[in-house]
Amino acid sequence: MVFKQAKTRIVVLITIFSDNPQFRKTGNIAERLVGAARELLNDLTLSVTQIGDRLGFEYPQHFVRFFKRRTGRTPKEYRALSSN
Repeated sequence: MVFKQAKTRIVVLITIFSDNPQFRKTGNIAERLVGAARELLNDLTLSVTQIGDRLGFEYPQHFVRFFKRRTGRTPKEYRALSSN
């Protein structure tokens, strides 16, 4: 439980600080997180909720918001486009 809370806090910090130029390294972490999300989204056996959980998001909507902010698409939209 504590580990999951710590992961969630990390994701929140990445989201908050990644747009700040003083925290460029954090932006790189966010890019890696998006890359991992894209990879997991290609596995159609995983739900968006499961992917968000694996990446450390406490709530699925936080993952969806984070992904959309970074890519311009929701995870479902990304899946639909990448499966074509």
